[in-house]
Amino acid sequence: MDTIYSLFGDKFFEVTDKDKLLQIINTSQNDIGRVEEYNLVKWETLIVKGSNSKSEYVLVYDVKRGTAKTEETFSMQKDKNGDIKIVGYRVNQDLLNK
Repeated sequence: MDTIYSLFGDKFFEVTDKDKLLQIINTSQNDIGRVEEYNLVKWETLIVKGSNSKSEYVLVYDVKRGTAKTEETFSMQKDKNGDIKIVGYRVNQDLLNK
């Protein structure tokens, strides 16, 4: 699991601890099912240069899992080392398409 934790930035873990992240991943896989197919449906990039520079990215995927479809959103930021890290992760289950 340490490998997956390295994808997430410190900002993420300020709000969600590692146990909660593990719970989200396990619940998604065990209750909804493993990822069978996914499609990138939306992406956004914000890059600001200058004295208060920042780089932010949002990826939204439609995901087909074993028992349902989900919409999964990854929010990312470039950290001070220049690495892009996940700072937000949300899984929305489409309850109408079970």
